[in-house]
Amino acid sequence: MCIRDRIRYAKLSSQRQGVLISSFFVGTMQFHSYSLKLIECACSLLVWTHFAACFWYFLGSSSDSPKNWVASFSYQNESGIRLYLYSFYWAVVSLTTAGYGDIRATNTSEWFTCIV
Repeated sequence: MCIRDRIRYAKLSSQRQGVLISSFFVGTMQFHSYSLKLIECACSLLVWTHFAACFWYFLGSSSDSPKNWVASFSYQNESGIRLYLYSFYWAVVSLTTAGYGDIRATNTSEWFTCIV
C-alpha cells in the first residue's frame, strides 16, 4: 500500500468514525430530551399534588365545626406538618384514583373539593 492509499484510508476511517460519534451524540441528546420531559412531568405532578394537599389542609383546619376531616378522625392535637402529611397522602391517593377511603370528606365543602 502506497502512502497516498494510506492517507485516503485514514481520511475515510476518520469520516466513518465522525459519523459514528455524531450519531452517538444525537442519540444521547434525544435520550436527554426525554429524561428532561419525564423530570418536568414529575415536578408538575408534585406541584399539583402539593396544591391539592394545601387546599385539603386548609379545609380541615380553617373551620371550627366538628364536622370536618380533622375533627372526624381526631387529628385536632396533631402538629401542622403531620396534618400536611395526611393531606398530601389524601392528595396522592385521590389523584392516583386509588381512593383507600381512610381520609374522606365529611362536609359539603370537602365533598365539593373531592368532586372537583
